[in-house]
Amino acid sequence: MKRHIIISLLAFLAVFATISAAGQTPDSTLTERALKRMIVENPERVISLLDSAETTDVAALPQYRIDLLRALAYNELHMFSLKNRYARKALESDSMATNPTARLQALIMLAKSEAFYSNYSASIALAEEAIGIARDLGNKPAELDILHAMANNAFDIGDRKAGYRFLHDIIEGNIDSDNVRVLANVSSALGTKIIQLYTDDRFDDALAESDRRLAVIDRIDKIGGAPKGFTDQQRAYTYARIASSAAIAGNNDKADKAYDDFRSTDYGRTTYGKAFITDYLLNAGKYRELLANAAPLYEIMVQYDTINPDYHSLLYCTAKAYAGLGDTRMAYDLAQRAAVINDSIYAREKDSRAQELAIMFQLNEKELMLERSNVKLQKRRVLLTAAAGVTAIILIILVVLLVKYRNILQHNRIAARQIDELLAQKEQLYQSRLQSTDDNSKGHDDYNEFVAMEKLIVEKQLFTRANFNRDSIAEECGLSRNRVVMLIQQYANTTPGDYINKLKILHSVKMINMHPDWTIDAIAEASGYTNRSTYYQNFYKVFGITPAQYRKQADHHQ
Repeated sequence: MKRHIIISLLAFLAVFATISAAGQTPDSTLTERALKRMIVENPERVISLLDSAETTDVAALPQYRIDLLRALAYNELHMFSLKNRYARKALESDSMATNPTARLQALIMLAKSEAFYSNYSASIALAEEAIGIARDLGNKPAELDILHAMANNAFDIGDRKAGYRFLHDIIEGNIDSDNVRVLANVSSALGTKIIQLYTDDRFDDALAESDRRLAVIDRIDKIGGAPKGFTDQQRAYTYARIASSAAIAGNNDKADKAYDDFRSTDYGRTTYGKAFITDYLLNAGKYRELLANAAPLYEIMVQYDTINPDYHSLLYCTAKAYAGLGDTRMAYDLAQRAAVINDSIYAREKDSRAQELAIMFQLNEKELMLERSNVKLQKRRVLLTAAAGVTAIILIILVVLLVKYRNILQHNRIAARQIDELLAQKEQLYQSRLQSTDDNSKGHDDYNEFVAMEKLIVEKQLFTRANFNRDSIAEECGLSRNRVVMLIQQYANTTPGDYINKLKILHSVKMINMHPDWTIDAIAEASGYTNRSTYYQNFYKVFGITPAQYRKQADHHQ
């Protein structure tokens, strides 16, 4: 495999649930400025506060602003499908017509997320509209951000010369600026350049640019005004690149020092940050440390869209680590899974390109028909041309509908498989919790109390009762309501309401598989829902497909 496959591991991850804020949230926290300051350091907290803002209808945060902030937070978590969803939702707001700055922000995020999913034509169109708005507003940082997105597009489609040219324009023309936002764009562009030089095996150049980037980061700190945690994260990225480049270049002392510097950063000690040191760990033969870093990431990623380069790279890198440890069987299994993911990514990209070609063909046909209409030909020729155009349009519509239908089927198959995998993982996690309380009965009182509470709820299927809620758990388990909230937040990472709902949804999946002859209404009732509509909404919210769609896929595989 080429080295750039490993590099794509640098930007992934997802978080399973948001952290609920206890008690009343101060109004001073629910302002756009305050939330933006928190995004880099604690995006999960921002999402939780935005939930509160929606329920309490904060006047200072209209819905399109909330959607934009959600998109920014999900971008920090590298959850690009959700970033795309909320940026597009904000862009559809009527308020965007009178707020070009907000529209510019949404366009930039959409351009980047479309590029991430290889929708390059859509990304370029969005970038062109955004750069026009940025220049009209005189917004230099935004203009540089868009140029950076275009550089990434150029690299992705293989035009490396254009990619380096875009980066050169950003870096050399602005590296002496005293504007922190401009310098942040320069630092980001240097980061991209370092990765591309690394991909091109230009390790000495990558090390030189890394030193320049560290100098820019120091200037940002000296000037001040950057979001909390921003420069720490930027340094972590840079130290990771120095470590991997120096290791390959044979400068082990520099590589080891950069590794120590990386681990000294706050971001380098987080679950997500540890992914950025993967290249170095592979090159240095530190396979067990790599596997330890990767283990918690699997649990996070499998709950979301695994058909992406990040999950493929995670599988590929852990396969390399197992191979380095001599476990060839595990390495082979992971490599096979990575190959399947890679094939799925290719198929999705192929479908996207097919749609683009269909649209281009449609435009060509329209131009041809217009040209022919301007020429006064015989009536028979005009009629034949019109008939040919209609036929072409019908064929295009049929092709588009067919592609859309195939995409829906593929999405449902993937979603059904992920649901089954999630169900198996949840069951394994539940059994593991029970086992852990047996093996470690002392010194883990909170955890043992949570496991005992969960065991009672699950084994007695208390969640299937009507109106079962936090108070019901407290009553059944002999706990206070606050104790129930604390245990669920600490060990299930969610709220009591979402915890109970997830138990119902997972139970309904079991019922669908166990009782293929039951109606969906019967499944909903057996799982604790009082009406079909609520069950459908909750099932779709968790899994992205309806119960009927899941049953169809489950029946297909039986």
